[in-house]
Amino acid sequence: MSEERIGSEERIGSEDRIEGEDTPFYVATRDLAAPAPLVWSIIADFGGLKRWSAAIEACSADGNAVGAMRMVRVAGGEICERLEAFDPAARFLRYRPVSGSVMPINGLNVTMRLTELGPEATRIEWAVYGTPTIDSAKAQASIAKRYEFRLDELEACMAGQRGD
Repeated sequence: MSEERIGSEERIGSEDRIEGEDTPFYVATRDLAAPAPLVWSIIADFGGLKRWSAAIEACSADGNAVGAMRMVRVAGGEICERLEAFDPAARFLRYRPVSGSVMPINGLNVTMRLTELGPEATRIEWAVYGTPTIDSAKAQASIAKRYEFRLDELEACMAGQRGD
């Protein structure tokens, strides 16, 4: 696997693509009324999920570089995830569960990408890649419920950061 340096950060090279990466199984998109640097500061903190998600009981990570591992404790148990790509200049990251995931997807990989829409507006695209292990429509409904809820939480966090 090749790695490239982006400033002081590492990321997996573009030739190291995930199988099926060009076609996500599900994409949650939200336009946030917050500047891209602020949104990035929240989502780029790999161990900081608890900062913006009340559903997370605890979260810790051993860093924010490619290869970092995080432990996420939720009501249903503990999930271990690995940071696969991290590109601050592009405001992009990719992670995958190593153990404990209850998502109905084989080969699960998740990307988060920010697009600056203006000085106070940012689009987040949170994409899920993999193959469903249950009926596709049921898997999409399950994933949509989870990711839309998390985006609601992120949007509320952004409003709180901005004092709205």
